[in-house]
Amino acid sequence: MDERMTPGEAWGGFVGSQTPQEFMEISRQKGFTTVEEACGVYAADVPAIFGADAQVPENLAELLTEYVRRCVSVCAYCDQIVTHSGSPVPAVDDHDTWAKYAKLHADGCEWVRTWAYQMGHIADCLALALNDYEGDNAWEDVIRAEYSAYLDEPAIAEADPSGMSDTVVLIDGTRVVYDEPAKTWRVR
Repeated sequence: MDERMTPGEAWGGFVGSQTPQEFMEISRQKGFTTVEEACGVYAADVPAIFGADAQVPENLAELLTEYVRRCVSVCAYCDQIVTHSGSPVPAVDDHDTWAKYAKLHADGCEWVRTWAYQMGHIADCLALALNDYEGDNAWEDVIRAEYSAYLDEPAIAEADPSGMSDTVVLIDGTRVVYDEPAKTWRVR
């Protein structure tokens, strides 16, 4: 094979009729989650697949990577293939769809961690939950039990150095504060 082949020629010659989405789904099932990793492992296996006599370009992994990246969407934060790209954005309260989308991303992905699409909703829900709470330990029973993934602990410590436990800071900077005179939690 000619070393100057295009990414499409490399894909057609060494991968075949499988779509990049199918290729990445199979790769993900095998534990290879990034485009580079999946294409690198596949390119290294090509001689075993096509035989030792196959003329494999030295840059096959790069050619395959370029082709996949042209054909699929990749999260800008975690470099995972995201098959939900191009789908209509779910409603803010469509938690099942958002949870499904989140599973496509790497652990610790900033997009998932911030849930940027619904942080305002989360702050509102937290304030409502705190205002409905009738127990004596809102931080453990509500804030940390239900909203720990959204808390900015360093910012909370900075915002509440006296330890009054009246300020919750979410990872997008939104604050939910206790208004003592009104005896209610409010989003600020």
